[in-house]
Amino acid sequence: MEKKEDHTFYKQPFTNEELEKIIKALKSSKNRTLIFNLERKKYFLKRKRPIRFPFWAGLVNGFFEIFRVGFLKVSLKYGGNYSFQNEINLLSQLNQNQIPTPKLMYNDDHFLVMEALEGKSVDDLMAENTEKLPLWSKVLSEIQSLHQKGFCLSQAFSRNMVATNDGIFFIDFEENPLDHIDLHQAQARDWIFFFLSTIWRFDHFDILLPLWKKTISEEDKAVFYYCKLVAKKFTWLRFLPGSRKIWGRDIVQLQALGSFFYQWNSYVKG
Repeated sequence: MEKKEDHTFYKQPFTNEELEKIIKALKSSKNRTLIFNLERKKYFLKRKRPIRFPFWAGLVNGFFEIFRVGFLKVSLKYGGNYSFQNEINLLSQLNQNQIPTPKLMYNDDHFLVMEALEGKSVDDLMAENTEKLPLWSKVLSEIQSLHQKGFCLSQAFSRNMVATNDGIFFIDFEENPLDHIDLHQAQARDWIFFFLSTIWRFDHFDILLPLWKKTISEEDKAVFYYCKLVAKKFTWLRFLPGSRKIWGRDIVQLQALGSFFYQWNSYVKG
C-alpha cells in the first residue's frame, strides 16, 4: 500500500483547550466560514464543503472546448475531500515559499484554521474607489512575482485577493489547475481570470495597456503564447451588450474583456 503523505505544515499551535473552543464555535454556527477570536488574535475557520457538481461549470467548459482553449476550464467537482485537501496542500506549499497567502495553522479531516487577514478584497476596493489604477498595478506586480517563483493561483479572480497593510494576499485554493493543465497554461489562466474580474471597472484601457505590455513581455514565452491565443479567439466578445443594468455583470465583464483583447491586439501590432 502506498504510504500516505503528511501535508501538515504547522507545528501544533493550539492547546487541547483552545481546540475545544474552536470546535465549539464551529458547532454553534451554521456558516461554513467564520472569524474566531482567541487570546486577542483572530483566526479564520473554514469547514470542508459538501461535494457538488455545478451545472454551470459543464457549460463553461464546453464553451472553452469549442474554441480550443481547454486550459481555461474549471473543475467539475467542488467540495468534499478533493477541494479540502487541495486547499491544505497548496496553502502549505505557498506558505513555505513565502507567497503572500493566509498562514495555515491547523487542520483535521473536517475543518482548517488560518490566520485571519485584516483587509478588504480587491474586488470590493475597486468597486469603492475611483483611483483604481494603483491597486490594479500592484496586483499585476504580485501575480507576476508569484509566476516568476514558479507558482500559479487557483482561481485568480479579484474576489480571491485581499489588500492588507502588508500587501496583496491570495486566498481560496480549493481547485488545483495543475491537476489537468501545465504550469504555463495555469499562469496564462491567472491573467485571463484577473482581467475578467477587473477590466470592466475601467472606462478606458489606454492606461492599462502599457503596464500589461511590460508585464507580459517579462513572462515566459509560453505564457505570452497562451494569453495571445485567448485574446485572438475572444475579441468578438466586444460586440456583446455593455449595459449592466439590462444584461447583468457577467455579460458586461465579457464585453469589457473582449474590448481589452481587441485593443491589446492592435497595441501589439502598433
